[in-house]
Amino acid sequence: MIVVDDPIHGDCEGIINRIIDEHESRRESLGPALFFLDQFGYSSFAMSLIGRILKHEVCEVFSYLNWSLLHPFMADPTKRAGITKAFGGEEWLQVIGLHGKEKEDRFRDVYLTALRQRGGTRYAYPFAMRDHNDRVIYWLFFCSNNLRGLEEMKRAMWTVDRSGGFEFSDKHAQSFGKLFKYEDAELANDLAAGLDGRTLTIAEVEEYVLVNTPTCNYKRALGLLERAGRLEAIGPATRRRQRSFNDRNLRVRFVDTVQPKDQTLFDY
Repeated sequence: MIVVDDPIHGDCEGIINRIIDEHESRRESLGPALFFLDQFGYSSFAMSLIGRILKHEVCEVFSYLNWSLLHPFMADPTKRAGITKAFGGEEWLQVIGLHGKEKEDRFRDVYLTALRQRGGTRYAYPFAMRDHNDRVIYWLFFCSNNLRGLEEMKRAMWTVDRSGGFEFSDKHAQSFGKLFKYEDAELANDLAAGLDGRTLTIAEVEEYVLVNTPTCNYKRALGLLERAGRLEAIGPATRRRQRSFNDRNLRVRFVDTVQPKDQTLFDY
C-alpha cells in the first residue's frame, strides 16, 4: 500500500524550512528525499535553502530554472532582488549585456558556481531542454553530495527518455553532450583529451566521467583507448583480460601524446 501525504498549500521556502526545523528538533533523519524546487521566472527561493537541504544525508535537489520566462526580465531593476536571492549574490548581472548562446551558457555556469560555492553542492549537473530552434527553454540542475546519487539520476534519465530531448551541458564534450547521442567513441575522445598523461584508479575515472561528461557508462570507452594504445593498465599486478576494468583499484595511465587537443581519435 502506497501512502501519499496530503499537499501543503503555502510558501515553498517557509514550509520546507519548517519541515527541516521539525526534523532537526526531534533529531530525526530528513531523508531520503528529493526536493524539486521550482524557480518560476524571476520569482525565487534562496540559495541558502539548497544548502540547508543538502546538509542532510541522502537528500538531493532538482532546481528548476525557466530560462524562457526569466531572461526577458533580467534587465528590469525591479526584478533583480529575486534573481540575486536565487544566486545568493549579484554575479549573474554580468550576463545582461550578452546575447544568444553565450548568454545562456554564461548564466548556466554562473549558477553552477553558485550552487557549489554557496549552496554546498559537491555534485551539480545541468539537464537542459531546448526548443526546435535549439534555444534553451529551461534547466534542471541536479544537486547532490553523493556520487551514487548523481549516477542513479543519470541512469534514470537514460531509462525514462531516449528521445534525445534532454541535453547535458558539458564543457568537455564538443557536442555539448546530447544525452542519448553521446557514444563510446565520443567519450573515448573526451577522456583522451581531458586526462592525457594522468594516472588514475578506475574508481577515480568513474568519478571523472560522472562529474564531467554526459554519461555514466565508461568501460567500453576505456577499451577503445586501450586497444588504440592510448591507455595502459599499470597495477596492481593482478591477472586481467585486456579491456576489462571491473577492478576499481586498478590503476591506468592515459598515454601522453603530442596529438593536437582538437584532433579526435575515433569517429562517431
